[in-house]
Amino acid sequence: MEAAPTPIINYFSGFRQNLVPLFQRPYSWERRNWQDLWDDILDLCALTQDRGAPHFMGAAVTVPVRAVPVGVSKFLVIGGQQRLTTLAVLLCAIRDTLASDSTKRRHIQFHYLTNDGYEGLDFFKLLPTQGDRPDYSALIKGTDGPDLTEFLTRQSAANR
Repeated sequence: MEAAPTPIINYFSGFRQNLVPLFQRPYSWERRNWQDLWDDILDLCALTQDRGAPHFMGAAVTVPVRAVPVGVSKFLVIGGQQRLTTLAVLLCAIRDTLASDSTKRRHIQFHYLTNDGYEGLDFFKLLPTQGDRPDYSALIKGTDGPDLTEFLTRQSAANR
């Protein structure tokens, strides 16, 4: 295995899926965790304006699944699933602030949140543990389900 710094957005780019395996805990971040990540994002934005200086936002560890005969490339998330899930929810929040016919909204949905042209489970860039999937799926698809705050609070409380 080789480790190298990777921009966090790369986990949401390309035709790939990050699978949170059963042995990982369900989503359980609370406000203090979200706040730390948000502070990191704000720091990153400030540094980016300062000629793209590097900034460490924590580790995300994935391992490619060996044989995937069809569908998107799959990676098991060994570390960083709470951060990746929170970032996906943040992308949903950004998406939802944009006009429904916006090119940027479609780009976020079909480039970062979902694998455009795929169906079933391959549709999702990130696939959380089974207990988190119904609410997460509704959030990503933009269908009837919890709003962002309700998702974060409900998942965190249910999985304590």
